[in-house]
Amino acid sequence: MFRRASIIFIVIISASVLAADGPRTDTEILEFMGWHEGAVWNYEFRNRMTGEKETRVWKIKWIRNFKLGTAVKMDKQETYGEIYEYTYFIVPPYIYKISPLSYVELDDNEQEWINYIEAVRHRAFPYYLDYELFFPLLRGKIWGNDSPYGGESAYYEVDGVNKMVKVPAGLFRNCAVVRLQYEDGAEKSWYCPGVGVVKMVSIDPVDGKTESMAL
Repeated sequence: MFRRASIIFIVIISASVLAADGPRTDTEILEFMGWHEGAVWNYEFRNRMTGEKETRVWKIKWIRNFKLGTAVKMDKQETYGEIYEYTYFIVPPYIYKISPLSYVELDDNEQEWINYIEAVRHRAFPYYLDYELFFPLLRGKIWGNDSPYGGESAYYEVDGVNKMVKVPAGLFRNCAVVRLQYEDGAEKSWYCPGVGVVKMVSIDPVDGKTESMAL
């Protein structure tokens, strides 16, 4: 099952986002990911069990700017059309992701964000927060979470940079390929400037079957 994912339009990308060291500020990270209020991503998803194609829609609900960083709320359509709400928090050089399983509601109260992130950092709260991305995205870079609560550990590695990827929406360049390894599987995601995730491939460790999702 996919953990995260993203736009079928032409974007103009600033030189700062395409620089070798990648985005550095909240604004540059938002631009790199293609995140703005009302942004919509339409994915073609291929189910590994049935082989059938589905359409999955992701949409930014709102963006809030705080002194600590920038919060982004996103609705994601997943299996059987169900909608899950994810919250991302940009604190350069990281993008944190809060799983809907956390049942944590963090909207306009910045102090709650600070308390939550600090609690996770000090292992005083279950790990429903992932270090989604760690900029700059350089080949061979590794980061991740190691849960002390018996939950799932997750590790990320940048497999490649300056890659091209072709999907139904077109050809995308200067993309970074990030591999996620967790206890019950693995994923690869192609992050492209101005768009965010363009393609994802998930591999089941039991039967080796794959699921794919692409713009």
